[in-house]
Amino acid sequence: MAMIVETEPSDPMDMYFFLRDKEHNFLKPAGIVRGQIYGEWNGYDRPGYEASDTETELTALPNGSIRFYLPAMPTGSERTNETLTIA
Repeated sequence: MAMIVETEPSDPMDMYFFLRDKEHNFLKPAGIVRGQIYGEWNGYDRPGYEASDTETELTALPNGSIRFYLPAMPTGSERTNETLTIA
């Protein structure tokens, strides 16, 4: 499981990783990537599933890496699309 965590508004976000412990059937912390996700999730704190103006995408790659894709805001953004590959 991967989880994106906001630290402070307008600050880069962190990504937390958890792996399933097969023996005890729970998730255990596996690592943190701090301050590398610069998102403009405009309105993400509004209620409802359609609250965010951007949709992130996590993809498991064949080599075991994880690709995180954050598109630029549809309008009014000075930022471009962002892709991080975590090996």
